[in-house]
Amino acid sequence: MTTHLQPSGDPVAAGSCGHPSVPHIPTSSDQNRDTSPATRVEKRSYRIKELIPITGLSRASVFRLIKSGGLRTVKSVGSTLILREDLDAYYASLKAA
Repeated sequence: MTTHLQPSGDPVAAGSCGHPSVPHIPTSSDQNRDTSPATRVEKRSYRIKELIPITGLSRASVFRLIKSGGLRTVKSVGSTLILREDLDAYYASLKAA
């Protein structure tokens, strides 16, 4: 097994050397990464199975909403997706009702 060294001669943590065959092994510095809302990227679309934990609705309820037109879907490369803006519109319709 090859040990990768930094220019200083210190060993490089696995996965941090940039070599594709070296797997990334989580380190304590990974746990210290900033995951605040300001640094997270919002998803623009969701698969149906992703909506279940996000909305708290059952799978059957999500399909009923789609069938009734309460939640719009789009198809992309064979996947059924719900756009974030359509999910937001659904929530806005709940507030208006």
